[in-house]
Amino acid sequence: MKTDQIAQLEPSESTGRIEAFSDGIFGVAITLLALEIGVEEYKGATDANLLTHIYELMPKYIAYINSFATVLLMWLAHHQMFRLIKKPSNGLMLANGLLLLVIALVPFPTKTVGQFIDTDAKGIAVKFYTGYFLLVNFVFLLLWTIASSKSKPLLHAFASTEIVKAVNRSILTGLLINFICFGLSFINPWLGVTTNIISWLYWMVAF
Repeated sequence: MKTDQIAQLEPSESTGRIEAFSDGIFGVAITLLALEIGVEEYKGATDANLLTHIYELMPKYIAYINSFATVLLMWLAHHQMFRLIKKPSNGLMLANGLLLLVIALVPFPTKTVGQFIDTDAKGIAVKFYTGYFLLVNFVFLLLWTIASSKSKPLLHAFASTEIVKAVNRSILTGLLINFICFGLSFINPWLGVTTNIISWLYWMVAF
């Protein structure tokens, strides 16, 4: 069964509530990203200096777009994954809750890197940012590992071994890419964050 065919499947009654709750958290995380951007009120505002202040927020715009794209694509991956899941388990729901926990906190590293990328603290800011998405990827892998466990079958019958292996490859490749981004941030912060921005292109075709 192809990815586009899986996307057309309706969630089962047992996973529908999990998906609905998860969709809400993903939506809140994306909304909070936007709320972090804005020019604070200052004295002596004019058309000219306001334009300058707006331009100076460019690092925050870039961080926002990158995080928005990453969270959006992870939501799509989460959506596709749950089309394969027939029934939940306590372990699956806890792992999904952990994933939502780290997703909801994405605005924190996003604000940090946007605020400090053009300062002497950019090294820590980028390590924190790229490392955080590496953590999110690890939790995503944990969720899928539980879902695809053979000891407690949770997947639909059509989720063949081939499909499971394909999802495994996609998640592990994404994990490797995020690990490379994190590693590069130790060599050069700009290299790390640039690679991280490019990395979400992988998720566009992964699922």
